[in-house]
This record gives sequence, structure tokens and C-alpha cells, in this order.
Amino acid sequence: MKDLTYRLLTLINENKTINEICLELGLSNKQVFELITLLKNKGFSFKKNYFSSGDIGYKLNKDIEGCKLPKEEIILTKHGEDQLKFLVLSDLHIGSVKERIDLLNKAYEYATKKGIHLVIVTGDLIDGIGFGSEKKHQCLMNQIDYFLKNYPLAKNILTFAVLGDHDFDCLRFGIDFEKILNTNRQDIITLGYKQGILKIKNDLIFLNHRIKEAKANFITPIPYDSLKGETLALYGHNHYMYLYQSPKCYQCVGIPSLSNISEYNIPPSMVTMTLNFFPENGLISDAVFNQYLVEPKIVKFSKLNLDLSRCKETGSLEIQNEFEGFHKVLKK
Repeated sequence: MKDLTYRLLTLINENKTINEICLELGLSNKQVFELITLLKNKGFSFKKNYFSSGDIGYKLNKDIEGCKLPKEEIILTKHGEDQLKFLVLSDLHIGSVKERIDLLNKAYEYATKKGIHLVIVTGDLIDGIGFGSEKKHQCLMNQIDYFLKNYPLAKNILTFAVLGDHDFDCLRFGIDFEKILNTNRQDIITLGYKQGILKIKNDLIFLNHRIKEAKANFITPIPYDSLKGETLALYGHNHYMYLYQSPKCYQCVGIPSLSNISEYNIPPSMVTMTLNFFPENGLISDAVFNQYLVEPKIVKFSKLNLDLSRCKETGSLEIQNEFEGFHKVLKK
């Protein structure tokens, strides 16, 4: 980041007004507003105070806007497309000395080779500045720029990500990492901080990553108990693969880290998830998870089969979230 923007942020943190900042920097009001706009595009979020003198004061906004409810995204499927395959990753910690960009590229190359178009990441895309881990980049914006430059961009692959505690750490500095991703990467679709929902046909998948910070408490927990049927949840944060079966009718699969961050000496790994749907009602019938070690070559390490039909509704339902194809839409 340029010295001028650093000086601007310093003056904002000192509660200087726009007119005072103009005097300090020798800039016009218009030039300062243009710098603030550039910072907003970088992901900085500001609150404004208006004074009777006609002056304006800016303050870094350290609250997440619009995250009181879990965010939802829909994946549209074709009629009769009753099986979907995903690549599922977690805890990448890009910016840490323990990141594995090389293995991340390898995972996306695998997805391309196998015809997998959908990737899920269950949090901690970057390492942030806190947590005491050793960094490649001590400047948070440099770390984010490094992420944007080095995260794989593959044709016809979409990445759906929930953001974790290390991503949330950016907010301490008034930087909304989710906003940066939405501005700079159309191939990475964020589902908010801590938790989100993916809707497919008549069913859904929960994504979750633990965030301890008190300021995350306003994020309303997903109401598992209010849901009917066997529900699938994917969890990040713990850095290893596990299965937790809840008595309240959902099954939680922990996703391992694709980095060297694990405190359990577990090597980096990735997971493929195959979902099969009932053709008559669009609900998930079963899910198959394969865990792969990624170095020195990709090797299957474990397998998990989940029957998700036990508590499902029976009978036929009108299947939602399907499309026939853009060419048919254009003809109408």
C-alpha cells in the first residue's frame, strides 16, 4: 500500500475530519474523497459523522453489515441431473508460512481433469494477522493482494466459501474480506462469516466455521432444530476429517486442512464429495466422501458413505432450482 494511503488511514484513526486531513496532506477535498473511494474498493469499510460546520469525519467500520442471518446461495441443476460431485477444501491459511499454494493448484488441476465444476471451502482462506502464527506477509493488505493474485482461477469452476475466524480477523482493521472477494473474484462466491447455506434442488448443505470473537455473536446461529429430514453439514476449523452424527437429525463432516497448519501432524489433504438425489423429490439420498493425500502424488486415504434418507420426506415433490438451458430461455 502506498505511503499516502497509509497516512490517510493514520489520520482517520486519529479522528481527524476531512478538512483537517486536507490540510495535513496538502490535498483538496475531492482528492481525499477519491483516496477514500480507492480504499473502499480495497475492502475498507467506513462510518461517517456529519458536523454542523459542514465537515465530515470518517471512522473505520469494524462491524459486519448484513450478516445477522445465514446467507444462502442456490446451485441450479439440469432436469434429470441427479448426481453432483464437489471438491471440498478447508483451512488454506494463505499468507502463513504453512500455506501450500502448490497443493491448492494441484487440487484445482485435479478438479479440471475430473470434470468437477464446484468447489466448497469451509473457511480460513487467509491467515490474517492475529493468532501468533508466522506470516509471509505482515501487512494485511499485502497478504490479501497475495491471495487475490495466487488463488487458482480455473475455467468453469466455481468456489463457494464460508469465511472463518482467520478471515474474520481482517475486521479488526476495518477490512471486510468478504467485500474484497465479491469485488475482485466473480468465481469465488461467499456465504458470509461463520456459516452459510447452499441450496440444491429441494435440499441444502450447511457450511460452518467456528468464530469465537464476541463481536461475531450477532451472527444468528442456523436453526438446526427447526429443519426436517437428514441434513448435511460441512465444518472447517479443526484441520482434520471426522464425522459427527447429531441426534437432532443432521450429520456433520469435518473437512481437513490443505496446508501444513494441522497441530496433529496430519498431512495436507482434500476431499471429494458426491451427492446423489432422489429423482422423484430432489432430496439428497446419500453422500460419498473420499479423502485424498495430495503429496507427493494424489492418493486416496479414507472413504465415508452417508445414508441421508433415514429422516427424509417420502413421496414425490415438485423439484425446485432446476433450469432447462439458456438457449430455451432466449427463444421464449
